[in-house]
Amino acid sequence: MITVDIQGATELALKMQNSVAFMRRETISAMQDSNEIVVQGASIYPPETEANFPPPPFYIRGVGTQISDTLNLNESEQLGTRWVTDINATNKGVIGEIDNTASYAPFVHGRQGQKAYHAGRGWRKVTAIVKQSRSRILDRFNLVALRVAAFIQH
Repeated sequence: MITVDIQGATELALKMQNSVAFMRRETISAMQDSNEIVVQGASIYPPETEANFPPPPFYIRGVGTQISDTLNLNESEQLGTRWVTDINATNKGVIGEIDNTASYAPFVHGRQGQKAYHAGRGWRKVTAIVKQSRSRILDRFNLVALRVAAFIQH
């Protein structure tokens, strides 16, 4: 009879189990950071245009539409401060979600609902911001791979 004695199998199994938990925590953290990278990009307003200066009507950022010399509608919802993020982590993966709760956000940043006049004034769709942030996001997830590999080796 031939016997094979594998030493360290229990320790290896425990290390692999711990590495899965470590990888999950690292991936969730990377997704949170990625969401913040996109929010930072989305919070950058384009330069003001003629739409932001007199004569009325014109829009004063953070305040609203100035419709006369003495009357402003005060309808600003503070678009740049209304970004919210969420992480959905399951056994199949991690999904980052980004939204803006201002009622007019889809018309400014929406991938389908953006109005041409907002695009013409330099407002970027969220999908464009994600594409522009891609290398920073990939760098963050590459760091996860390096950290997980280091965790397994030690």
